Amino acid sequence: MLRPYGIKPSTVRIGKQINKGYHKADFWDAFRRYVPRADRGEWIAELERRVNLQKEANAEARKEARKNQEQDDEQFMGELYEKLKKR
Repeated sequence: MLRPYGIKPSTVRIGKQINKGYHKADFWDAFRRYVPRADRGEWIAELERRVNLQKEANAEARKEARKNQEQDDEQFMGELYEKLKKR
């Protein structure tokens, strides 16, 4: 989808995770060529809004994953305690 514009994914590290993705700089050349100068401010604002929404969603997902892991840990420890108590 982005290859016709000269934009290709590269290896991106986010925290401990390594995936394929894009850097903001990958888009500048295509952005300057295809987005009219008059519309650039509006486009940039919209892209920044979307990035921030994605960051918030990612943070919420990590928070939920930690909560679920803590609940799983508590359940495991409770089950382990009950098994040991029966011995």
